[in-house]
Amino acid sequence: MRGSSSNLGEERGKGGDVVYTCKDCKWYKPIDESKGDCFGHIVPADMPADQCPKKAFEPRE
Repeated sequence: MRGSSSNLGEERGKGGDVVYTCKDCKWYKPIDESKGDCFGHIVPADMPADQCPKKAFEPRE
């Protein structure tokens, strides 16, 4: 919902659109505050979801 905040690490991109990051994905397993595991790939927590190495991003509920 536009204009509302959530507990997700989402950021606003150009035009105010929500830009999800790896840490917002239900498949992301945190290793520490800056990185996590994505299906065996170590990824930065703040990497944009559109750069997902497995193209499997699904937002946490």
